[in-house]
Amino acid sequence: MGSRAECLLASFGFDEKFFLRALVDHRPSRAYALALRVDESSWSRVVVAFERAKPIASSMGVDARLVGVGLGSGLGELVYSVKNTVREILGGCRGVVVSLTGGPRVLVVSLLLALLGLEDEMVSRVKLRIEGEGFERVYLEELAGLRPVLLNGDLRSVLQVVVRETLQGRGVGPSEVARELNMPKSTAHKRLQELVRLGLIAGSQGVYRATLLGVVNA
Repeated sequence: MGSRAECLLASFGFDEKFFLRALVDHRPSRAYALALRVDESSWSRVVVAFERAKPIASSMGVDARLVGVGLGSGLGELVYSVKNTVREILGGCRGVVVSLTGGPRVLVVSLLLALLGLEDEMVSRVKLRIEGEGFERVYLEELAGLRPVLLNGDLRSVLQVVVRETLQGRGVGPSEVARELNMPKSTAHKRLQELVRLGLIAGSQGVYRATLLGVVNA
């Protein structure tokens, strides 16, 4: 396979500006513009937008490629097709920044669902980039910190207490959790340790705070 490159994968439509901003910010070795092939007319507009972006990418030393995926017969088929495309791209990349701002909503949603369903090793190499539209903000987060975690029993209730206190700038211990949820302190301590093992909270000396993964799963 040769050495892996640092890559950019961007949802892409009729406007190249989000793709170009991500290129400038991250300077990848290789960039993939992922677009929907709905019909020939719309695909021609996608190609025109990509052809405007490609010379700029080339001037930056970036190997830019346009990748098309068909709609399929339903959302499940589209997600499946996108996931296989992402796997192929990740096979040649050390790390990938995935930009989820350009292109049609159905493509953005399908790409996000595909990413969340990837194998752990691949997830560990992905960062998500989301730009604010109409306001100046760029979010860049590790995909591994955003995946859903299945929580059973009272684990979610305990997590919600920790997240609430974390967002208010405070840590919380088993005594506070036990009092809040009307449970034995030993049970609260056990649940907190389970959440630590899941990567949802972190703590030292009996004081716990939520991680990013914990916040999004509360």
